[in-house]
Amino acid sequence: MRQDNPDKIDVSVVIPVFNERAAVRKCVTDIVEKMDTLPYNYEIIMVDDCSTDGSMEEIKDLPVKIIRFPINKGGGAARLEGMKHARGDIILQTDADGTYPVESIGEMLKGMEKFDMVIGARKNESAKKYYVLRIFMKWFIKKIAEILVNQKIPDLNSGLRAYKKNIALKYAYLYPAGHSIMSTMTLAFMSEGHQVSFIYVDYYKRIGRSSFNIFKDTALYLVTTLMTIVYFNPLKILLPLSAFISFLAVIFTIRDILRFGFGPVTIMLWLLVVLLMILGLISEQIRRVAKLIASRDTF
Repeated sequence: MRQDNPDKIDVSVVIPVFNERAAVRKCVTDIVEKMDTLPYNYEIIMVDDCSTDGSMEEIKDLPVKIIRFPINKGGGAARLEGMKHARGDIILQTDADGTYPVESIGEMLKGMEKFDMVIGARKNESAKKYYVLRIFMKWFIKKIAEILVNQKIPDLNSGLRAYKKNIALKYAYLYPAGHSIMSTMTLAFMSEGHQVSFIYVDYYKRIGRSSFNIFKDTALYLVTTLMTIVYFNPLKILLPLSAFISFLAVIFTIRDILRFGFGPVTIMLWLLVVLLMILGLISEQIRRVAKLIASRDTF
């Protein structure tokens, strides 16, 4: 931690750790070396998600604050815990596996003078296992998100980002315990009109074994993305769906008129249209109430 003014922290570096013994020390020392060249008072918070490989032993002599979980809760829970303990107005988020570079940290923090969040958009996919599937699914989910928020998103779930703590904590009740916290945060900021910027960064092969499960976590990633969009803008999904079913209902209605009688399919389609419209209106009201309640919470 820079000691120019120990009572004032500008940036809190939050790093979740789960069995990263091979990479965690270099990760911390690289960040310390880089942050010491920048004009910020900072702290480093390591959140140990119940590691079993002695990861924390590797950094116990370094200038970091360590928070330990007694049980494994997931990367999302670890990141949120770090946010809550952060003393800085700006949080710099990264991983402890050696995948993200430190060279872009200065540019990201400089960008925080104008933006609410700056995300390090990865130039490439470093994992080789299921490479094609990873690329396709990330592209597919990102495109869905872009359509629903009507903005370009170079990287939806990058783990390297800087953001304002007070804004991020407003949406803490939405954050999942697992890997999808980053995509949820991105969509929350963008859906609510906060200023988000992206800079392209290199992405290295991780050191050690990943806890990411390509099938389980990708499915959760997709579901979480859709749930987040439905929460912030339920009509964005329900209205197009209602319009499509209305189109089908009109087609079947014309068919039934020509046949001189309405069939059960036509009736069911019109009922579904009405139900979707009612659901959309109720969902919008629930969203507004939940937002009002959340705005009263403090962390």
